[in-house]
Amino acid sequence: MSPDMMELAERAKAIELEYKRKYGRSFGITGELGELYGAALLGLALAERRNQPGYDATDDDDGVKYQVKARCQGVRVGKFKDEPQLEWDQGLFVEMDESLAVVAIWKHGRERIRDLQEIENGKGIRIQRFKEGIEPLWERCQV
Repeated sequence: MSPDMMELAERAKAIELEYKRKYGRSFGITGELGELYGAALLGLALAERRNQPGYDATDDDDGVKYQVKARCQGVRVGKFKDEPQLEWDQGLFVEMDESLAVVAIWKHGRERIRDLQEIENGKGIRIQRFKEGIEPLWERCQV
C-alpha cells in the first residue's frame, strides 16, 4: 500500500465524516475503506481491480484470496458472493466504529461462511453470528 493511497483514503474519510455530520447522509465509502485498512493492517495486497470478481485482497506469501466485508454500524456483515466460478478462500469482516476507524478484523474460511449464510436463509450473516466462537484476527488496542 503506497503512502499516497493511505493519505488519499484519510482525506476521503475526513470528507465522509464531515458530510455525514453536516447532512446526515453518507457517500458509502465504508466498504472501500474497510478493504484498504484491512489489507494494510494484515499485510495483504489489494486486488488489482476495484471490482475483481470474487476477491478483494491476497496474501502474496501463500496465495490466499480474501473477500472483504466492512461495516461501521448495522446488524449484518453483508452477503459474501459464493458462485462456484469466483476465486476466494477466506472471508474477512472489518468492523469499524462511527469514526470509520478499524475496531477488529474477523476471519472465516469459505466453507464456514457458506454454512453461516445458509443458516441466515440467503441473507447477509448477522455480525454477532459471524463473530461467535472465534477470536479476532486483529484488534485495536484499548487504552
